[in-house]
Amino acid sequence: MTTTGADTQDLVIERLTEGSQDTVDRPLDPPEPLESQTETIRVRWGSDETITVRRSRNGPVLSDLPGLAPGVAKDRHLIALKATFLLPGDRSADALMGLNAATDWGGFTAALSQLSAPMQNFIMASESGTIGMLSAAKIPLRRDHDGWLPSSGWLREGEWAGFAPTAILPQWRDPKQAYVANANNAIVAPDYPVMVALNWEDSFRGDRLAERLDTAQQRRIEDEAALQMDTLSLFAVDLVKSLDDWEPADNDAVQALQDLRGWDKHMRGSARAPLLFARFAQNLTEALLADDLALLSSDDSSRRPWRPRSSVVLGLVKTDSPLCDDARTTPVETCRDQVTLALRQAGRATGSGETWGAVHLARHDHPVFGRIPLLSRLFGRAMPSDGGNDTLLRMASRDGSFTGVHGAGFRAVYDLADLERSGFMISTGQSGHVFSPYYSSFLERARDGKLRPIAGTPAVLARNGAALLTLTPP
Repeated sequence: MTTTGADTQDLVIERLTEGSQDTVDRPLDPPEPLESQTETIRVRWGSDETITVRRSRNGPVLSDLPGLAPGVAKDRHLIALKATFLLPGDRSADALMGLNAATDWGGFTAALSQLSAPMQNFIMASESGTIGMLSAAKIPLRRDHDGWLPSSGWLREGEWAGFAPTAILPQWRDPKQAYVANANNAIVAPDYPVMVALNWEDSFRGDRLAERLDTAQQRRIEDEAALQMDTLSLFAVDLVKSLDDWEPADNDAVQALQDLRGWDKHMRGSARAPLLFARFAQNLTEALLADDLALLSSDDSSRRPWRPRSSVVLGLVKTDSPLCDDARTTPVETCRDQVTLALRQAGRATGSGETWGAVHLARHDHPVFGRIPLLSRLFGRAMPSDGGNDTLLRMASRDGSFTGVHGAGFRAVYDLADLERSGFMISTGQSGHVFSPYYSSFLERARDGKLRPIAGTPAVLARNGAALLTLTPP
């Protein structure tokens, strides 16, 4: 499963009926009463909070949230959230149960026809040789709008006209290229008959995946394992290439650019160049967009968490966009001016002995104790990591830091011709007990891309010394 990023929710502007605070206008129908209920939230070491929750047929009223009412709920208008995951009669749990029992394409699609939300790209393979992908969930069929902006609840044009049937959802079965793959990239073209999304994740990882699969001579388990550990950043390739015909008028910037041109564009933790590039890209992003987004003050210590997509930065540089000018300064800067500044800053900040892995740590925080200062050190684990946000070995960072906070917790390669040859790896260990030797025994092996055999049959398990634990309720 990979996340589709489909648009399955809308903001709906509800208009209160003239002279009323508890009914909203409807197209072709009489005013409709708002549902209302009071909820009490118990606060530890504090007084209980009592709130009133209102709901229209389109969903819960967001305007009632604290802090939103003054700026949103005005002139008889409210904002409601309409989303597929809030629909009654959700059978998504049944879909997942059915998916676990499916043995062929028919059972696979039948199970997923019950899925409401969230939309995911489900990839399957069977022992008979069938491969396929189905992007499944309830996709709204909108009338005269695309969901990009709020619709009007009192107009018919803003309503949903039902949901796309499973038969016309994006799907591929035994395609000509002999593989199906996705890395959160766009799955359909803009002219697809169903509006799945208007805004997609960057395609760098998906393009790299297709590149590797298209040129593969054979597909062995070790090839697939290596594919999961691929560290080439196509974003770095494209951004540095866009500067091929240009030289900055600054010695520090010249040196930094030469270092990046001589780099192979792999985000390896043991190398300096990936850190230089990461700082360059971060500085460039801030130089291009901080003034326009008004999210940064003049004090760098107040940096707020924001990270526009890499493709946005690349597009601005390639087109020499007017957004490259810093509106807060008197001279009009070009994109090349901002590139020079970002290169100079990155070059000066990155010492000759610094490496990407020293700041790009794969952090494994305990879900509970990770929030408690002393216990977080005992239960947490961290290790230098390869990869980045735009590589197949994804280890994304956020909040202005390079610490990895989002990556693969589980990897596996399955041989459908001989399942006993399959392998897996989890990112820490197989015990949740911090004092167990198996709490983080897989940490280094996961970092290095190694797999453990999946011994799944009873005979193989017994041969490897496994024991059966039976839990009998009293």
